[in-house]
Amino acid sequence: MNCYDNCLSVGALRFGNIMMQIVPHTLAADPDKTEINAENWYETEMFNIKPDIKTMITNPQHPIFRYKWNAQIWIEQMNKLDVKDRQSKKYDLNRHLLRVTVMLNTIGVVRKKKYVVDGEEIILKSEPMKTIGYNHQSKLLYGKTIAQTDMKTPYPSTNIIVINEDCLVLYEKLVSEGYRPLLLNMANATNPGGGYRKGDGAQEENLFRRSDYYQSLDADVADKDRSERLYCTTKCELKQSTTFDEYYPMKEFGAIYTSGITVFRQTEANGYAFMKNPLYNVCAIAMAAYRDPELTKEKMLEKKFAINTHKKIENIFAIAHHHKHDCLVLSAFGCGAFKNPPEHVALLFKSVIYQYAGYFKTIYFAIVDDHNTGNRINPDGNFLPFKTILDGLNVHPPTTIRVNGVSGPNRILNKTSDGKLNLSDVCILYLQPCQYGSKCHDLKNPQHNNNYLHPPICSYQDATSSCEQMNDEVHMFTFLHNIKCQYDGQCNDNDPKHLSEYDHPNYCIDGGNCQNVHQQHLFAYRHLPLCSDGFNCSKYLKRDNDHCKEFRHCKSMCPYDNCCIQFHDKQHFETTIHSFRLPCPFTPYNCSMYVEFIQTGNTNKISSEVENHCYKYSHVCPFGRQCKTKDERHFETSIHIARKICSDIDKCLQLTDEEHLESFSHPGIRDIRLFCREPGFKCPDRLKNEHLKKYRHGKNHNHLSAVQSTNLNASINFVHNQSYVAKAVRQHSRIRLIFLKHNIPAVKDNAFRLITALVEAEFAKKKTSDGTTPLVDDHDYAMKLIEKKLIPPLTDHDISIIHQWAKKIAQESIKLHENPMGIGYIVDRSLGTDKHVFSILGPHLGHYYGDIIIVFKKEIMFHPDANFSIQAGTSFGPSGNAYKRS
Repeated sequence: MNCYDNCLSVGALRFGNIMMQIVPHTLAADPDKTEINAENWYETEMFNIKPDIKTMITNPQHPIFRYKWNAQIWIEQMNKLDVKDRQSKKYDLNRHLLRVTVMLNTIGVVRKKKYVVDGEEIILKSEPMKTIGYNHQSKLLYGKTIAQTDMKTPYPSTNIIVINEDCLVLYEKLVSEGYRPLLLNMANATNPGGGYRKGDGAQEENLFRRSDYYQSLDADVADKDRSERLYCTTKCELKQSTTFDEYYPMKEFGAIYTSGITVFRQTEANGYAFMKNPLYNVCAIAMAAYRDPELTKEKMLEKKFAINTHKKIENIFAIAHHHKHDCLVLSAFGCGAFKNPPEHVALLFKSVIYQYAGYFKTIYFAIVDDHNTGNRINPDGNFLPFKTILDGLNVHPPTTIRVNGVSGPNRILNKTSDGKLNLSDVCILYLQPCQYGSKCHDLKNPQHNNNYLHPPICSYQDATSSCEQMNDEVHMFTFLHNIKCQYDGQCNDNDPKHLSEYDHPNYCIDGGNCQNVHQQHLFAYRHLPLCSDGFNCSKYLKRDNDHCKEFRHCKSMCPYDNCCIQFHDKQHFETTIHSFRLPCPFTPYNCSMYVEFIQTGNTNKISSEVENHCYKYSHVCPFGRQCKTKDERHFETSIHIARKICSDIDKCLQLTDEEHLESFSHPGIRDIRLFCREPGFKCPDRLKNEHLKKYRHGKNHNHLSAVQSTNLNASINFVHNQSYVAKAVRQHSRIRLIFLKHNIPAVKDNAFRLITALVEAEFAKKKTSDGTTPLVDDHDYAMKLIEKKLIPPLTDHDISIIHQWAKKIAQESIKLHENPMGIGYIVDRSLGTDKHVFSILGPHLGHYYGDIIIVFKKEIMFHPDANFSIQAGTSFGPSGNAYKRS
């Protein structure tokens, strides 16, 4: 009885190898409670259908759509196929029928929206599905102008991992880790799902059998309105699709993006078992590789297929980034049944990965070698070539942004000197790619460029470093590499042809504000031209925005630099930059410390004061143009003045003439000879030729009267100095207490501006003719604004102290000017001695002032502006007393 009941439940009876179907005439078996097995399907009904789901899809009530799934039974049926007879039509037919069975069951589950796992019913959620078609007219983004500083990638780098794993298993793992991945469907360009209807076994067909992906792509099988169908227009808009012709056949560079896919079956190796936890909202992009492309003798893609495949991969990345995915799950694109060479395709992926460095956090290649590997095109399979070329790669975005370069989907059309970038539109196909890539001979042909798109400039090559992938033929084919301009950032050739043919550095990001004029920086970056007026430019002082965007205002490098003869010219030194340190005010002849430094043979005997002075300040090198020292420290502390070389050279007959030796250079003789320890009038070797070649002499005369004065202070307007009395106010103890309490640069600057304004006001009240600038009409208003900036942190009391002492010191300075020191001798004015500090250094019969005793340093005693005389200064006047004999 049990055997009878069992036969009725399965609906079949076996006699040896003969199977007979039992059709009960009473109560039929319930398909919803019956598993698909050999008796009711695999070895009976399945052989009565063609390997095509279309033969069954029109009969939705057929039991095959209602049977329960048993993965183990399906695996047993697949294992029964004779492995030795794989090439036979029977083996191929039975394998396809088994996969068609899976697809029919998948459609039944999608329709019922439920299935059972381990006795537990799993209800499928109705996730919204969206399908977007991209054709050759589609535009993702309009071009725009942005600041160069805004050109940033979402991630600091992109990691590449090649893994031997099923793509949907990997996808599920990535979602659990918080990624938002996009799955590449290596699609068929003409048939949605490829051969999934007939049970083919490639990647796209496998995806269809394990999910409801067919609801997006196969309109003939999909339920009506299950997926929202859109297409991308030329205006970056998504519009409703009225016909499925928008999707198939797919355009050469087109793609189909789908979101909201539900995956609920495991791998084929697991018998397409149901997942206990379905994977919702899977996103996939369908892109078709070339089928049987032309190959070279080296089994590489011909140029046309190589450059076009590169463009296809670019579009995958562009659409993925457009939809804000942070991770890609890719495959060996076209390297299976479509017979694309895996090494070449991996290198094309690598080229695009460098273009999109930093735009994705991680890129995975999930590659499983199947029955389509191990042939003439991929003898080592697909996994190994991809792993060798790409696995472990960590790609950082380029640090250089170049015109005609790319960053992700953006091609840089132009870069302005003020740091603005003009970006192109992001299109699926702007122009047909030129099949010759970077090797095209018509790169400079405008008409050709209007019809074809050429590779961008490599952003990993710049004016200071070369591209590290020069040995990669695919990289060299998909990116342009220019010759470096020999002038780097100092190139002044703005000819467009020159700029397109030669590499130049980027513009300095500081634009018109750049103050760096070091040679290394000027070579590393291009700069705006220098304004001829420098810091004195009126437009610069007025902060004219347009002018400051076109010109730099900064100190320029002195063209003579270390050989500059204007080292004592204050204005020149303030407006130019030199490589040597601040010059000693007594160089070249009067610095005793430098004389001691160069003439002391044993450095241990040199005092720290002398040594510090000679390293802190620059001095004129005694050897001038004949200096052979190469030490960098020497050039930091030495100035090399190129004297004119004596026309007689080593045959000169004037070597005993001090003036001649100080005026011309001679071989073997220092321009500034060593200082003889004996004064000129005492030196016994003064007239010896060899001695004079080596030594110069001071005190050539034994002065018995007044010491000579050069009066270098004559050009200084001491009255004009009163206008800088504000500096004296700043040094007052009460004011300094305020500065110490509020030691903030901005506060100190504004306080000094207030002091200056107060001093100017006091001088204006007295109507002095000291050269101060007359008050402007809004002077009081300006002071009020400064005070507002100072309060807080300063208090009203602090402001009052500043007012009080600024006015007091200014008024005292005015009084000092109006009542010059002296006792009123007219001769003081005529001789200028009324501007001198007097001191009695010996017996003096005149006593008109109080006693003042001053101790002079040696340096001051011998300063060219110091006057020493045994006579009173006035005695040199009209009375002529200094010249009278007593």
